[in-house]
Amino acid sequence: MQPEQVTAAHSNGNLHIRISGDFNTMVAAQITTAIKRRYQGHENVFVHTEKMGELLATGISTFLRTIKRCPVQSNKLFMVGKKGMAMAPNGCRVIIPPPKKKSCGKCKKCSCQ
Repeated sequence: MQPEQVTAAHSNGNLHIRISGDFNTMVAAQITTAIKRRYQGHENVFVHTEKMGELLATGISTFLRTIKRCPVQSNKLFMVGKKGMAMAPNGCRVIIPPPKKKSCGKCKKCSCQ
């Protein structure tokens, strides 16, 4: 189990919340607290789930309950990553990026890139 961490930063006019570690009640509360403190009222909010560990049911229920009290509208909330499907509140969007291609390392101009 990796230690839980939630970071929030503005980039390209949007608020990005990055999560690492297991998704428990503490992390759920940290996400909503970060949104309440950092959301400026107009930007999109992206919650990145790619580095999350285990999704705990208590964390999901806490997040779904507390996100309702955040000032961000659901159409401006985006969950990024496959794990976002399990924790996405109604009305928000989930973005699942395509897997990154890896080079074979043997050539510069081949189909592996």
